[in-house]
Amino acid sequence: MPHCSRRALLLATAAAWTALMPASAGAVAFVCVNCSTIWQQMMEYAQQVYSIGVQLQQYRTQILQYTNMVRNTAALPQQLWNFVTGDIRQIRNLANIGALLSGSAGGVLGKIAGFDAAAAQVLSVGDMVNKYNTWSRMTGEKIVSLQQAMGLAQAQMASDADLTARIQAQSGSAIGQMQVLQAANEFASVQIGQTMQLHQTMMTHAQAVGGFMAAQTARQAEQDQAAINFLSGPALPMTGGRRY
Repeated sequence: MPHCSRRALLLATAAAWTALMPASAGAVAFVCVNCSTIWQQMMEYAQQVYSIGVQLQQYRTQILQYTNMVRNTAALPQQLWNFVTGDIRQIRNLANIGALLSGSAGGVLGKIAGFDAAAAQVLSVGDMVNKYNTWSRMTGEKIVSLQQAMGLAQAQMASDADLTARIQAQSGSAIGQMQVLQAANEFASVQIGQTMQLHQTMMTHAQAVGGFMAAQTARQAEQDQAAINFLSGPALPMTGGRRY
């Protein structure tokens, strides 16, 4: 966290710092040459999403601490409110990153359908991709809601400067600060829940790809072993048989 030492001093009087889709048995099998790469990418995305969820939880904890301070005392001093402003921007930025990772995961899974039509049927790729598109859309909607709660018009660009200006405009009183903090807390809470669900979804889909890959590998190994056994068998006699 930026300015950790300064933040600690400013908060010295506050309270303590209070996450296999099985393949269809009758599905048509095929060799997915890039499944291993897709599985690895999905696992990486899942870990990144989990990390975002942890960071969001940390920022939400801080927002709750600020809220308690405003409730129990008075308006926060401007120096501390600057930290609040930065934390809210970080929460929004983390949500944006999560949405981008969701879109990337959907794109990676979408590649499976290009290998063979059976892949999309076996792994329900279309449903997976649609789910990730939904995650991204939901995040975008929540970010718009947050910006509107901060007093930003939907048509406004809502850059960091815009967001900072609107938050600062409400910092003059304890009531204004509380409204900002409550909106940020609600947004962070929703994003934490959605992010952890997204992480679980990614893990499930990675397991589906990994399970399918393992099944295909085992099937190929059985075929290879059958071929080896056939070729290693005793040679058929070429003489001594019945003549015609």
